Amino acid sequence: MENNNKYSLLIDPEMVEIVDSFLIETNEILEKLNSDLILLETMSEDDELLNQVFRAFHTIKGTSGFLGLEKLTKVTHRCEDILNKLRKGEIKLNSTLMDMIFLSSDKIKELVDSIEKEKNENVEIESTLIALSNVLGNMTSEDGKQKDVFVKKIDHLDAESLSVENLNNLPDINLEQNFVIDDNTFEEDYDENLIDGNKESGVNTEALKKSENERTEARYLSSGKLKKEDANIRVEVERLDELLNIVSELVLGRNQLIQVNSRLALENEGSEMAHELSEATKQIDLMTNELQLVVMKTRMVKIGKVFNRFPRLVRDLSKELNKEVNLVIVGEDTELDKTLIEEINDPLVHLVRNSIDHGIEAAEIRKQQGKNDKGTLILSARHEGNNVFITVEDDGKGINPDIIKKKAIEKGIITEQKADELSLSDVYNLIFLPGFSTADSVTNVSGRGVGMDVVKTNVSKLRGIINVESSLGTGTKMIIKLPLTLAIISGMVVELSREQVIIPLSSVVEVLRVHTEDIYTINTKEVIKVRERVIPLVDIDQDIFGTVSSQKSNVFQFIVVVGVAEKQYGIKVNRMIGQQEVVIKSLGNYLKKVEGIAGSTIMGDGKVIMILDIAELLNSVRNNVQR
Repeated sequence: MENNNKYSLLIDPEMVEIVDSFLIETNEILEKLNSDLILLETMSEDDELLNQVFRAFHTIKGTSGFLGLEKLTKVTHRCEDILNKLRKGEIKLNSTLMDMIFLSSDKIKELVDSIEKEKNENVEIESTLIALSNVLGNMTSEDGKQKDVFVKKIDHLDAESLSVENLNNLPDINLEQNFVIDDNTFEEDYDENLIDGNKESGVNTEALKKSENERTEARYLSSGKLKKEDANIRVEVERLDELLNIVSELVLGRNQLIQVNSRLALENEGSEMAHELSEATKQIDLMTNELQLVVMKTRMVKIGKVFNRFPRLVRDLSKELNKEVNLVIVGEDTELDKTLIEEINDPLVHLVRNSIDHGIEAAEIRKQQGKNDKGTLILSARHEGNNVFITVEDDGKGINPDIIKKKAIEKGIITEQKADELSLSDVYNLIFLPGFSTADSVTNVSGRGVGMDVVKTNVSKLRGIINVESSLGTGTKMIIKLPLTLAIISGMVVELSREQVIIPLSSVVEVLRVHTEDIYTINTKEVIKVRERVIPLVDIDQDIFGTVSSQKSNVFQFIVVVGVAEKQYGIKVNRMIGQQEVVIKSLGNYLKKVEGIAGSTIMGDGKVIMILDIAELLNSVRNNVQR
């Protein structure tokens, strides 16, 4: 049973701000630490990097001790001691020691998550402490010098040897004798008497607050002004959402004002009132655009927040699959909405795992093919208009279309006749079908046929498009196109046979004006051919709403080509009205489940029109179109 007073500080209302600040800062440190450890593994002689990693563990140890978090303090203290010995040159970094540091980093993350969610440290740490002690003890002799014989012995341990069961079988070492910490080596340390007092008589809240205030004041006085990090303010996401909603309403009001101004200008052309209203409208329009841009920027997060998690994933997968992979990250400063940042991680994990497992070959095979022993995986992001393009590219074996078709036929997904009719792009797109996999056996990494299906589903939910480019023997490139934000979007206003609707511009690939003679029928379904690609046509009135279409019988037909994950469709429309920035408004609880409708918006004239959910809309006709 845990002592009821042990974590009283975590639930003390007076200390909420300090605890929250600790959790935020520690999570930020851990994110940076993850990428720094990857660098340290290849740059072990870099003293500045080593000191930076040491300070990260030291900072977490100090603040956790300050808050009376005993388990977190113990684990970070052990890591800190190892890094201190590395700094002093008493031991040298090797792969096993690096694995142990990563293992400890994961345990620290687990403890922080428990503190954040459960307000306690109910996490097992003994096996980690024993592992750290054994590894360090076997690397040093009584005089503190490194023992090469044990280093070689430890180096032969594989990843599975670092399991809790196997670690417990290593020679027992007295933790207290092994670890002698010289606090004088720390650049700054917390009051040890304060920590000891916490353990013996509970938390002295006033002393903690006073200590924190004194450090803040000293930091301020020593610099003459607040440091850069103190000039920032952390704001809850909910408050930013509220601000965004207000700006959204302002955008709608701006649109109405523009509409009124246009009508008044026509009715009172040349009058002083019309001129003044026009000038005021221009000013409001300009300020609204600026305000919208600023508010949107407050929600923008650098994609590096996601990208920086992948060096560790690539390292672990490379070791597990016995492959050498060099990860190259490009465009980590590219920004997109926080909501998208949170949702894009899982699809990228699947794509990266797929590239390493299926794409990049083993070193021996790459040698035979005249390639570099080490494979290259490029993770990149860039802005293009109102969209973000995220690319996962490898220099592996590429996608073999014949194998894809063979597997699809075996699984009964397509017939042999249908397989012969598919274009190369359509063959690649088969990998996104549920349950599809080319793996011969199920492993911890792949083979279950769920990864790429998850990618397609998640990207579609974000109103994104994913395209596949591959060259046999050269490599594969997966390109994800996402909107910058999900709240205020650019939309294309079009007129169907009965009413106006908005198609999100992020889903639009291109707009075509096609002669009716160029519209063909295959198995009762209308299609057009664009640059050697057959695109199915969709009549929303007839195919979705089940009403009789009253398309104008013109010689030319407007077609809006939209992308849904890996597929493209053409939507028949009567008239193109124009492009406009619109705010997505919910339909409310009563109408929230209308199929194919993402929401609504209010136009400048006060009219409410629907915004199409292209992915959901076309999903209902996908099977019929493909038959």
